[in-house]
Amino acid sequence: MNTETAVLALLAVVLAAGLAAALHAAPARASRLRRFARREHLPLTERTAVPLTRYLTVTRRWRATFLALGLCYGAGLGLRSGQVRLDVLAVLGGWFAGALVAEWRLSAPLPAGPRTASLAPRRLAGYLPLPVRLLPAAVVLAALAVAVHVLVATEAAPARFRASVVAVAAGALLVLLAAAAVARRIVLRPQPVAGPESLGVDEALRRRSLHVLAGCVTALAGTALASLCTLVPSVPADGAALGGAVVLVAVFLLGLLTARSAPAHGAVPSQQPQPVAP
Repeated sequence: MNTETAVLALLAVVLAAGLAAALHAAPARASRLRRFARREHLPLTERTAVPLTRYLTVTRRWRATFLALGLCYGAGLGLRSGQVRLDVLAVLGGWFAGALVAEWRLSAPLPAGPRTASLAPRRLAGYLPLPVRLLPAAVVLAALAVAVHVLVATEAAPARFRASVVAVAAGALLVLLAAAAVARRIVLRPQPVAGPESLGVDEALRRRSLHVLAGCVTALAGTALASLCTLVPSVPADGAALGGAVVLVAVFLLGLLTARSAPAHGAVPSQQPQPVAP
C-alpha cells in the first residue's frame, strides 16, 4: 500500500466521520418534517410535531452514524488490498444496522406520567400483515438451512472455515431475536394521554417502526444468506458467486420495500384508548 492510497483512505474516513457527527447532532428540519407528514398522511400540528420530530431526528442520527461506519469499514477492507474503494454492501449494511438501532432507541418507554390503556390488547398482527411478519423469519430459516447444508457437506474443512459458517448463521438468528425483542417493546409501550390526532400519530409511528424492523431483519439476515450461498460446495464457484449476488440484491430490495410499505392511517380501529392513573 503506497502513501497516496493511505492518505485517500484516511481522508474518506475523516469525511465520513465528520458527516456522521454533523447529522448526529442536527435536529430534523421543518421542510423534512412537512414532507414526511405529507407522505405518511399524518396531521401536522403543534402537538403532533413533537413525536414526529423526535422520530425523524433519531432515525437519521443512527442511520447516518452506521452508514459512516460501513463506509469506514469498506475503506479499511480496501486498504488491506492496497485500494481505495466504495464497498456498497458495507454501506447498505451499515444503513440497515443503524435503522435497527434507531428503532430500538425509539422503543424505549415514555417518561413517567399519565398513560392510556386499551380495552383490546395490542398485538403484532394489528400492525403488520402476515406476509411482512413471516418474511424476516423465512429469510433467517433459509440462512440456517444453507449453513447446515454447508457444514454437512464440508466435514473435512478446516475448523476456522466451519466456525465462520456458524458465526454467520448465528448472526442472522441474533438479528431476528433482537428485532423481536424491540418489536415487543414497540407494541406494548404505553401511550401518553393525548388527543385523537396525537394518538393516531403514535399508532402510525409504531406501525412504521415495525415495518422498518421487518425490513432491516430481511436485509441483514439476507446478507448472511447471500454470503452462505457462495460457500455451497456442490455449486461451481462462478455459479455460487452469481447466486449470492442475486440473493443479495433480492433481499436488499425486499428489505427496502418492506421498510417503506407501512400504511399510516391513524389509530388501530379495534383499540379505544382510555386514560388510566399514573
